[in-house]
Parts: sequence; structure tokens; C-alpha cells
Amino acid sequence: MTDDEHDRAEIYDLFNRYADAVAGGQWTLLDEVFTEDVTSSWPGSAEIEGRTALVRRIRDEIERTCETHVLGNYTATIDGDVAEASVRVRVHRIGAHDPSRLPQKILGLFRARLVRTRKGWRFRQFGSARYATLDALISRMESNGRATMIPA
Repeated sequence: MTDDEHDRAEIYDLFNRYADAVAGGQWTLLDEVFTEDVTSSWPGSAEIEGRTALVRRIRDEIERTCETHVLGNYTATIDGDVAEASVRVRVHRIGAHDPSRLPQKILGLFRARLVRTRKGWRFRQFGSARYATLDALISRMESNGRATMIPA
């Protein structure tokens, strides 16, 4: 395996570790995913600064649900000790505390800027570039003949 292939594998694995930690509610594992000074942006919310604030935001959102992430179509552009990467995601979500709420299928794209640390690659900037529920995409398709993912 070349150095480039090794870096790509580690970056792709970082997205997987994020998804596993979030789906399993293993919040301390996110310390191994984000830098201490990570920033994050999500459609419809202000920029989040710092790992503690970001993990709290993710935890507050996820703890009200039960979800799993399916990841694919990874990309990574590596330039020495920095990289930009993305992954497409499909989230299956149900309301954990409200059984009357219908399950959601969410399609999205995570984008990240990474830095190589002594402990491996870490996300320095992480966020959702776009996402939409599958129902919203179908509705758009029915109303105008096309379905594009836009910030929901």
C-alpha cells in the first residue's frame, strides 16, 4: 500500500469511526475523531467552535433519536499533512422518545478538512454540506420533475 492509499484508508476510516460513535452514543470516542479546535457548520445553525461544543451539539440532536449511518462514495484530496474529504451518507432515524413519529430516511453529504496529528488524521472542520429527507426529495420530484439535495 502506498502512502497515499494508506492516508486515504485512514481518512475513510475516520468517517466510519464518527458514524459508529454517533450511532452507538459513544461520545468519548469523538475525542479520537475531532481536533480540540474543530469548527463545524450545519445548515440552519451558527458555526460551532471547539470539540466540546460540537460533541454537545451532536449529542443533543442524536440522543432524542435512534439512528444508523450508511456511508459511501468517499473522496479525499491530500496535500502533505492536510486534506479535504467528503462522504455521502444515508441516515435511518426514528424518534427514540416519541414512537408516534414516523421513521426518517435522510440523504446527505459530510465535508471535512483534516489535519495529520501524532495520533493520525483528525477532523479540523466538519459539517454537513447538504442533506434532505427522502420524503422531501420525492415531493420535489413530484412537484417539479427533479429532486436536488439542498439544505433542509
